[in-house]
Amino acid sequence: MFALSLGFGGGRESYAANIVPLKQGYYVQIDTPCSEASNSTLNLYIGTSFYATCQVSKIRKDGQSYLIWSSCSDREGEDENLARYLIISNTEFKVSYLSNGKDHLAPIEKHEASTVHFRYCPQSSLPEPWRSNDITALGATSYYYVTNTKPPDAYLALRSAPSSLMGQRVEEMPNGTLLQILEQRADGWWLVRNIKNGRQGWALSGNGTTQWIACCTSSGVIEAVDRSGFATGFKTPSNNIFCRSFSQSAEPSLRCDITDLSISPPRPPDCDLEWGDAFEVTVTDTVATAVCHGDTAYDDSLPVLRYGAVWNWNGVTCTSKTTGLVCLNPHGHGFRLSRLLQEVF
Repeated sequence: MFALSLGFGGGRESYAANIVPLKQGYYVQIDTPCSEASNSTLNLYIGTSFYATCQVSKIRKDGQSYLIWSSCSDREGEDENLARYLIISNTEFKVSYLSNGKDHLAPIEKHEASTVHFRYCPQSSLPEPWRSNDITALGATSYYYVTNTKPPDAYLALRSAPSSLMGQRVEEMPNGTLLQILEQRADGWWLVRNIKNGRQGWALSGNGTTQWIACCTSSGVIEAVDRSGFATGFKTPSNNIFCRSFSQSAEPSLRCDITDLSISPPRPPDCDLEWGDAFEVTVTDTVATAVCHGDTAYDDSLPVLRYGAVWNWNGVTCTSKTTGLVCLNPHGHGFRLSRLLQEVF
């Protein structure tokens, strides 16, 4: 399991697979008996997120509370949700669900909130089906990863000191690089270890609303992508985006088709076929392209790239998120796809 320090004591002690210091498992609202828990009164903490269908994108410690931004698979394409978690003990917390999660810089005091009080309940004390649910796999080994870097610097620098002006550059980490977090500083510089090669150093986690280090993806998923049917392609959990890799030509490429668009773009004069729903990037492209096509990448038998997972192939990486799919070649060029937005860069 990965280690995460959230700066409780200012040192470099590692904390095992928890974004907040809570016991992993089921939590029920304080005024509801564990045996009478229901969907409306129950919360599941799996170490990397609250609720198994949600993906955490940013965490900020605020006094004794933790501000957590996340997006959930049942609300694809919507803005992120923001919540404040006050940790009372390792088995009890209060959560305030805040509005306007997309605005990371707005004063938190301006957000309206409703607060709910939860305490831990042993799984054996819950009613069915939660009593018999197997939640052990939900807490599988997970890591932070590099994301959102773009040309001309399509990498995140690992440095020997927490500064862009001091120390030396240890290495350049492309999108999809798995990281173990050892320490988080308030100025955004994090002490990290590259999971693949073991190199350790400092990296700037983000700037403003842009995060270059995101949470979280499973190492097991990455390994499965490398050795299974994922080699030919994948589809997103929403069954809306289908991607196929092509290596027969001199220049390997990835093509992704999206089946449901909110707005269909106008067809260019030189295209007599389908347009606006297919996108392609090669390993050497300086910009991805929209494809004028009469065929399709749709294949319902493709494996699902679950939310939070990163697909790697010939230097092309795709990150599956509840807000859509982002694919980049080794130079940081690619496309971003969702029902609401299709963008090439």
